[in-house]
Amino acid sequence: MLVCYDANTGKILWKKAGAIAPQAIAEGYLIGTSQYDGQQYCFGKGKTTATVTASPNTAVNGSGVLIEGTVMDLSPAQPNTPAVSEEDMSEWMDYLHGQNATLINSPPVPTGVSVQLTAVGSDGTVVDLGTVTTDSAGHFSKAWSPTAQGLYAVYAAFVGSSSYWSSSAETALSVGPAPETSQTPEIPTPVDPP
Repeated sequence: MLVCYDANTGKILWKKAGAIAPQAIAEGYLIGTSQYDGQQYCFGKGKTTATVTASPNTAVNGSGVLIEGTVMDLSPAQPNTPAVSEEDMSEWMDYLHGQNATLINSPPVPTGVSVQLTAVGSDGTVVDLGTVTTDSAGHFSKAWSPTAQGLYAVYAAFVGSSSYWSSSAETALSVGPAPETSQTPEIPTPVDPP
């Protein structure tokens, strides 16, 4: 078992089952060779990529818009797998890389990461859309009904964690005026002849 401790607190940060012999450590990355499969493993913070879209991207004032996207892990060993929470990291890495038969036959369903959503209007108005959490596939979504017309830049920001570097994405949304409601002309009631 390879175990990583916080040197200041003694808290276990992560652990990895298997006989991995550490060989080098620098810049926050540990490299070791597995005595089981002979492969070298690198442990450290992974790069991520974020995406965001608004649907529809042209809406009318007061109508609903769906903001959605992903936060994915770009680590070379398993690129485009979902970024997961710190709490689920050890089990998730053991599932992806450790060939743990128990986990392969019953895959874990990890919690995702937090994403801050913000819309900035063309007039500089900032609208905090809140924080959402990605699911076990790396996907997030949020319904929003803009209350003002204009062109918006919608941002999704993952601030990073102990396991991942940060990433962000941007999309555009145009909000136009609500259509005018047409009034139905009043039709006079026919009068019976005398």
